[in-house]
Amino acid sequence: EDIIGLPVTTLIPPDRHDEESDIAERMRRGDRIEHYETLRRHRDGRPIEISLSVSPTRDAGGEITGASKIARDITGRKADAHRVSQLQNELLHATRLASTGQLGAALAHELNQPLTAILNYTGVLQELGAHLAGADGELLRDVVRRVAEQTERAGEIIRRLRGFVAKREPERRMQPLNDAIGEAIALSLIGTIDGGVRLKSEFAAALPAVLIDKVQIQQVMINLLRNAVEAMRDSAERTLTVTTARDGETFVRVSIADTGSGIAPEVAAMLFQPFVTTKGDGLGIGLSICRTIIESHGGRLWTQANEGSGTVFHFRLPLAPDEAGTRGR
Repeated sequence: EDIIGLPVTTLIPPDRHDEESDIAERMRRGDRIEHYETLRRHRDGRPIEISLSVSPTRDAGGEITGASKIARDITGRKADAHRVSQLQNELLHATRLASTGQLGAALAHELNQPLTAILNYTGVLQELGAHLAGADGELLRDVVRRVAEQTERAGEIIRRLRGFVAKREPERRMQPLNDAIGEAIALSLIGTIDGGVRLKSEFAAALPAVLIDKVQIQQVMINLLRNAVEAMRDSAERTLTVTTARDGETFVRVSIADTGSGIAPEVAAMLFQPFVTTKGDGLGIGLSICRTIIESHGGRLWTQANEGSGTVFHFRLPLAPDEAGTRGR
């Protein structure tokens, strides 16, 4: 009685009036609409989430004369689904803490003391090296400086690990992806190139910057690169290929390919689960942490067989909205 004689748009929020035009056009074509989720207005004005089904009505001659609509109130169902999603996220976080939290906290606590000691000893070496002249003195000072830099980097990684376990947001900044990946390669492959590993890097030119926590993404790279080198330990051909590329309009992709023995299908299916490893002495949490880091950036990490032999790990990261919008235009 309240609605008879009024236009159907009375039931539709003002910002969704265009929907009715689209529905009418589809009805004229004889289409059906099933389970289309949208919003409609309650008699008191508040929006209601509904599932809309619409079918054309026809006369005896088969001509379309109107439309029959069924609107099901799904507000409760959507609220339940949202709550289930929240519970799943909480469970995922609890699982992450259970798999990595205790180990990460213990490692952070235990490693802080030796790292502090290393920095102290490095300070002593710097003082001693300051008095040495010639090429040997210069070499010593350069090596000590590098040791200090990497020790401080290790301390920074531990601090980020604590933040990761504590569910704090990563410290993200706009970063040139190729530069970040290049630094990670340099850090992770020290000593391996001379050991028979051939590195091929294929970086896409003019990649837009990405919004990332540089330390976390570099830790992912270091883990994947070292896994790749270890996978090729007994291979006759030991080629490591790292590529960066655009992945559609809104993502960039990094790929790490090795020529190792590959991964058995039954292991590959659960490779990113905690405590699954192909290493005899591995804990099986590295790839799980890597996946969680990438997913926390809005990306994805996956693997596939390499052509010929070996394995390829891919991860992709979303472009910042401004970068994606600029490229899209």
